[in-house]
Amino acid sequence: MRKTDRFTVETLQLRVPQASGDDLSQLKILFDLGKLFPEIRGEEERRSIWNNIPRIACLIPSLYTLFEDLKLLSPCVKIIQALIERPFKGSLHDMIEQQFSGANQTPGAVVMQDTETVFNVCEGSATDQIEFGYRQLYLFALRHFPRMIGECPKKEKDQPKPTIEEPDPVTWYRFALLADRLGFDSEVIRQLKADDPYKVEARNFLLKHNPPELYTYDQQLFEECVEQMARTRAAVVEKDRRHIKPPVVVDGPGEPLPRRCGRFFQTAYEYERDYLFLDVLYDATDTRGKGITSFFVRRSTYFAFFGRRLPGATAEAPRGRPPRNSEVNMTVESDGASPHNAESGPAPPQAPAAEPSARERARRDRPMPPPPSSQEQMALVPALQASENSSSQEQMALVPTSQASENVCIHPRSLDYTFRKTEERCRLSRILAKKIWTSLGTE
Repeated sequence: MRKTDRFTVETLQLRVPQASGDDLSQLKILFDLGKLFPEIRGEEERRSIWNNIPRIACLIPSLYTLFEDLKLLSPCVKIIQALIERPFKGSLHDMIEQQFSGANQTPGAVVMQDTETVFNVCEGSATDQIEFGYRQLYLFALRHFPRMIGECPKKEKDQPKPTIEEPDPVTWYRFALLADRLGFDSEVIRQLKADDPYKVEARNFLLKHNPPELYTYDQQLFEECVEQMARTRAAVVEKDRRHIKPPVVVDGPGEPLPRRCGRFFQTAYEYERDYLFLDVLYDATDTRGKGITSFFVRRSTYFAFFGRRLPGATAEAPRGRPPRNSEVNMTVESDGASPHNAESGPAPPQAPAAEPSARERARRDRPMPPPPSSQEQMALVPALQASENSSSQEQMALVPTSQASENVCIHPRSLDYTFRKTEERCRLSRILAKKIWTSLGTE
């Protein structure tokens, strides 16, 4: 740990040497000049370090980038918490797991949301149903948070400040339908589903443009009009967005370092929100360019917090899309049915009554994490955020020692604990860093 310095950490963090040619060339120049890891002077050690740097295929994180990215996920935490009755006990993951009823689920299959209105399934256990349902709630909240709570993306330079929108009942309604479709149930979810926002929206529209103090209504005709508008609104079919593959690298400079962590900027949010689905996140292949796109940033952030594991797998999957059952495609088909059917598609048959509960199957099927391999060891590089003499302000840049260590992530079960136990995590990180550096013989 004593052989690292602040400049090295600040230079490495948020770089992605394997994907960005610009990042790699800048790091190469500084490394050859001896400005990176200046306290490590042995030729063999320096050669070993440099051999590992070009293999890093994800954004190099640090405690600074961790806390910035928590700002990105903070609105999602608030939105998911709104589905759970108070008081909150335990982690957010534990609380949402307790809301899992297994309704609308087929044993051995995991529901996957391809677009806002198109669903599919892939093989997976009851544990996968909970885990990937939880992740898809996060992604929905990330796509729609400006219309759900009073927060908005960051202002772009020389552009007007984004306006904070009022919470949209239709978006909350769709969120409740998604939670129900993924097998979660609570009093809040049931209440959101019961309050049909399409009728409220239609009624408010008619009253706004034809104020009752100025116009007289035929009440029966008015209600029929409200019903007709609500059915039409609910039956709208989303444009087909499948097979759209956003680029992850570009031939130009791409996303600058200050935009590679933290909250969405307005332009990035408007571009990325159509792609924040599991199918798209796992489908992007690793390529090389001069710079990276904002979607690469968001994809890297997702994998850093949730990992790369696919449904049905007990270990991290390096690449690829979730395996699909092509015979089941729950595309929206409207025949004048309720908005719930229009949004969620037909539900699969319920599990037989003799089966154990979904929560019991999840606990039984939960895979044990594989033991860490030598390729998953990490070199933790400390930095001082403000004062080099203040240990409470140390940062840790996680520099994987191989491409395989890209799989190391912050498990979502501990995600919300990060908000509440920051100091404890910093202390443990320093202890872990010291042990690893000692074992590597670089103390």
